[in-house]
Amino acid sequence: MWIGTMLAIAADEGLQIQENPDLVTWQLAVKGPAAKLAHLAEWDEVAYLFPVSRQLADGSPVKACAGALTSDGKIGQIVAKASDGWDGAGRGSVDLGYHFSSYTGRLTQEQVRTEVLRAMLEWAKQAKVRFSPAESGSSARTINVQFATGDHGDGYPFDGKGKVLAHTFYPSLPNPEPLAGDMHLDDDEQWQLGDNNVDLYSVVLHELGHALGLGHSDNPEAVMYPYYRRATTLNSEDISAIRELYATQDGTPIVTGPSAPTTPVAPTTPTTPITPTGALQMTIAQPGLAVFSTQADQISISGFTTGGNGAVKVNWINARGGAGVAQGSQSWTVASIPLQGGENIITMTAADAAQGRAAQQIRVTRDVAPTVPSNPPAALTIRILTPTATGTLQTAQPTVVLSGTAGPDGRVARIQWVNTRGSGGSVAGSANWSSSPLALDPGFNRITVLATDTQGQSATTSIDVEYVQGTDTVAPTLTVLYPATSTFTTTSTTITISGTATDNVGLAEVDWVSNGNRTAKAAGTTNWQVENYPLLPGINSIMIRAFDVAGNMSWRSLSITRQ
Repeated sequence: MWIGTMLAIAADEGLQIQENPDLVTWQLAVKGPAAKLAHLAEWDEVAYLFPVSRQLADGSPVKACAGALTSDGKIGQIVAKASDGWDGAGRGSVDLGYHFSSYTGRLTQEQVRTEVLRAMLEWAKQAKVRFSPAESGSSARTINVQFATGDHGDGYPFDGKGKVLAHTFYPSLPNPEPLAGDMHLDDDEQWQLGDNNVDLYSVVLHELGHALGLGHSDNPEAVMYPYYRRATTLNSEDISAIRELYATQDGTPIVTGPSAPTTPVAPTTPTTPITPTGALQMTIAQPGLAVFSTQADQISISGFTTGGNGAVKVNWINARGGAGVAQGSQSWTVASIPLQGGENIITMTAADAAQGRAAQQIRVTRDVAPTVPSNPPAALTIRILTPTATGTLQTAQPTVVLSGTAGPDGRVARIQWVNTRGSGGSVAGSANWSSSPLALDPGFNRITVLATDTQGQSATTSIDVEYVQGTDTVAPTLTVLYPATSTFTTTSTTITISGTATDNVGLAEVDWVSNGNRTAKAAGTTNWQVENYPLLPGINSIMIRAFDVAGNMSWRSLSITRQ
């Protein structure tokens, strides 16, 4: 019933349906003129309007967030923030715990912890929110991370693979403890690292926004947009939103705790009796982050151990190369660990006399500035000049011809084009190139032109072409700005005539006809000029004409007298 009503409203408004099977059932994507889209808000059946992302418009696969939850139900997208956050009214700071009550079997526990802590760090970089391990998922002010399937006891059962990926409860208030802030992920999903649809980091980054008190954003580029998008950092709108709840981070963001689980090893029977003193545990105190970046070529690490049986020895190993022994045991330090460019996974391992072990990891990315050659080659470039250099075009014609330039001259090996609607091919030329007529599909076509040089480097440029089917009978609108009147007298031997033109579909050209026989194109279309037109003594009759892509014409006549 609902979808039938919305389709009827879209048809009544003359809007085009944008099909995407991944749209949630209570939403419909439509396309049309801005005035008609704005008119949708006047329908009682329409609750909310927001812009679609490029993926939704293209029909690309997307995954929707089901929305943040409260113990009383969901909160609609119209609510950007559910409460004052964990710190109450004003913009202060908050210390939050986190706990992993269950894991997925599709990733290692270390991978899950690393990705979750990495996402926490992104929020902690921007606002005064500190995260540290909690003893229990039921502890106050704790985000309990749980992988579950089906009905898992919170009143919001998961629906199996390919649908709802996760849900998260807002802070306290509005939610009661210990439910507040808890994040649940559907273990029926094929969780991966770096996958566009079920990338664990991107989903957790979004869900943490809900755990901190944020709702959804209407900005398709924001992490908090209601459809998950592959992300590495927060968008400027996400940052502005979180800083409306919490104070701006002005120091070192704090996310502490192990990024990998402790792995005890069963002790063997020693030849000399040893008095047990408790399970061996290790803590990395400095640096205070489990995942971070640096430009330094080395770091120092320090921490402490507790428990264990007998003497404890602490070792380190870098997965990129290098290993050694820390100084000390209960309180230990490694003064210098060399770092390679890129990611370094450093594992600290403590072992006691009974071969009990405890381990923790940190991930350090060393940012190395690229070496710039003393005489770097000029960058490869490509430009579209016609039919427009602005990047957008609307046409009633079923084909379009593109032309432009590429360079540097002599380096361009080949030029190709591809349409997001599925077609593609080669383009003739190099420094100056031109395509054959390219077939357009009805609706939106994004055509990308790719230039490749002899070293394999490439450059791209794109044009958006909307093919509007049907017969265009509307002539362009033509305005002469100078001279301001249709009859004009001057003593000059030349005159520059200028004006503007617009069309509902697309302009083709503006030209002029003089005294009934001379003709030439004006410079430009939307803003056009006839420069230094020579005037004969007496009356000069000039007609300015504007043509659209369907051949419709508008004209204005001028009578200019040269005295």
